[in-house]
Amino acid sequence: MRSGQANFRTAVMGIAFAFFWSTGFIGAKMGSPYIEPFTFLLCRYLITVFVLLVFALATRAPWPSDWQNITHIVVTGILFHAIYLGGIFAAIDNDVPAGVVALVAALQPLFTAIFANSFVGEKITKAQWFGLFLGFFGAALVLKDSFEVGGDLFGYTCAFVGTLAITFATLYQKRFCPNMELRSGLTIQFAAAFVVLAIATPMFESMKIEWTGELIFALLWLIFITTLGSYTLMFTLLRLGEATKVASLVYLTPAITMVMAYLLFGETLNLLGFIGMVIASFGVALTNRGQT
Repeated sequence: MRSGQANFRTAVMGIAFAFFWSTGFIGAKMGSPYIEPFTFLLCRYLITVFVLLVFALATRAPWPSDWQNITHIVVTGILFHAIYLGGIFAAIDNDVPAGVVALVAALQPLFTAIFANSFVGEKITKAQWFGLFLGFFGAALVLKDSFEVGGDLFGYTCAFVGTLAITFATLYQKRFCPNMELRSGLTIQFAAAFVVLAIATPMFESMKIEWTGELIFALLWLIFITTLGSYTLMFTLLRLGEATKVASLVYLTPAITMVMAYLLFGETLNLLGFIGMVIASFGVALTNRGQT
């Protein structure tokens, strides 16, 4: 019974993670008309660090006591929050179609599975490999209508670099920071990402901001729901289970985003998208049922 309850809680957390993660695309779309992408991230991380720092100090969260642990946390922070999102945003800013960027990002579970054995000792079964490829195929069907021709080599390189960054960030977190204290650890991670972006952003953007109610709402949503919610759930799931299983949840995000975009922006729903949603969900379920 206890095992069943634990599995149910893990499944609920997995679904919640996929939902929170998906809202990042919606928040970015809401805010993008009023702010440049790197500047958007910079503002998002500045407020996030402030909120986390106040919360960590108020709740007397323990902080890492040696430089080795701090270094590991800083590395994951830069990979997750600076290189991954920076790469994705840079790809879109260089005219790579959003659907293509999302498909490249959907390669993350496959990349994670490829490196999981050598990096964290996870062995992927045949059933799990089938589930991973099925999930990717389902995600591709959901994204099919948003595929366009565009972008340049630099833009595509940014998308792949960003995808590799979150792949290795996931594995690095699982190997070196599995028991990271979330309040202090996330504060350090976002502070490290903020420093990197604070150096890079003025080199590429004007940093002009048009403050509107929609932008403020998007920022608050991205900070409290997408950023704090999804990463807290991700790191909790990584602590409880395998990196490949956690990464496979990414396959659910195109379908969730499709439904949310329909409800919020009136974007089109189609039969192929629903079929892709079912296939991706089955692939994720199969991956998470596989035994190691």
